[in-house]
Amino acid sequence: MSKKKLTAVLIGLLLTLFSSISAASAQTGAHISVLPGQTTVDLSIGSTALVQIYVDDVEDLNAFEIKLEYDKNVLTLTSWSHGGILKNLFNVIPPVNNPGFLQIAVTQLATPGYTGDGVLLNLNFKAIAEGSTPITITKADLARSTGPLLSRTIHNGVFNAVRKFTVSGNISVEHNTLRAGIPVALVGGPVFHAGPYSGITGGQAGNNFSIPQVWRDTYTLTTAQPRCLNLTEALGKSFGMTSGNTTLAPLALVRGNAAWTDNEINAGDVSVVGTYWGKTPADLLPGESLDGDVNFDGVVDLRDLAIVAGNFGLTSALVYAGWTP
Repeated sequence: MSKKKLTAVLIGLLLTLFSSISAASAQTGAHISVLPGQTTVDLSIGSTALVQIYVDDVEDLNAFEIKLEYDKNVLTLTSWSHGGILKNLFNVIPPVNNPGFLQIAVTQLATPGYTGDGVLLNLNFKAIAEGSTPITITKADLARSTGPLLSRTIHNGVFNAVRKFTVSGNISVEHNTLRAGIPVALVGGPVFHAGPYSGITGGQAGNNFSIPQVWRDTYTLTTAQPRCLNLTEALGKSFGMTSGNTTLAPLALVRGNAAWTDNEINAGDVSVVGTYWGKTPADLLPGESLDGDVNFDGVVDLRDLAIVAGNFGLTSALVYAGWTP
């Protein structure tokens, strides 16, 4: 094959490749979305919010039919309006705005189709109760001026109507050995999935931690205090916030868990005490912690070994079985 023929073949292959890429790019289609994807209103501040139905990458859009559903026990649609990208509109059917359901079907009259991005509908929602609801586009037909429907991808949204409160409590280490610096967290939240919320205890008497602005929901309390048996998510120490601001029952963490990530006091904890025997913080290398110091007095000695021995065999599941938040 001559060089000229080979060059022509290569150019032809490249043109075919570019055509395929361009065609694939053109076939990606339009997008129709609920924006924002997640709307949250704090009912203590206000209860209304604007949600928009937005289109991207439409080409020659001339008519549409939209069906929208949401939980009527959480929201009401107080009003709606067209976004303005389409003009000279004619209702194909009368708009339907029933509790939990909206249907709009319109077409332009004697007006060029719209190409580009923009707001199709403005929706003014009012939250009537605490809760979370999907805002779901159950039908989205987008038609060209020439008749065919546009290929489109739907992106639904979520609307959260919340109230925020404070969770507080009193967490220490047994025998009041330690009160300040204990990490606590609220995890879960099956309705809103808003957690985790975290906090650190202070050294004051009485309630020594407070986590504000918590969305009212059900949460599991966890702790992460070194050298102690901790509350884990698996223990399921859950509480609701039915009365709003919530004060949890006092809790004293059991110490002696020198290998503290296993939540069981056993031979491994004795070994850790032996490893650090006689040491103080001054003896530690950078990054080390004095895990053998289970009584938090700054030195690993016989008193730490006595605590481990006295609590030997205890687990988080056992010692906190009778405690409820």
